[in-house]
Amino acid sequence: MMRAAVQAPGHPSQSPALGLAIAKRQEFWADTCSDADKMHPVAAQGLVLQKKHGCRFTVPTAAQIQAILDSLDRVLPSWDKDHPELFYQTLELSFPELLRHQQLGQTMRTSI
Repeated sequence: MMRAAVQAPGHPSQSPALGLAIAKRQEFWADTCSDADKMHPVAAQGLVLQKKHGCRFTVPTAAQIQAILDSLDRVLPSWDKDHPELFYQTLELSFPELLRHQQLGQTMRTSI
């Protein structure tokens, strides 16, 4: 995965190349939370992560993804190579409303 500086995409001092790198990194992680048939063409690693972890979540926003990437990059710079599952653990803790099974349970409770 490409590592980008902690700056929001489109920041005035950001180069176009850096903005593209940030967007591609966000897209990769968003894709791993998409349904397999809606994923952009990704590496085999993305498909494995989607099947093992990402399928449990609805697609987070770019801002949610960036918040997780920034947090993990600060504490463990090689997390995405060594422990990519940390993305999903952090996603679940930070944004539990994105869990797919939770949404199903809420739908069932409101329809009863």
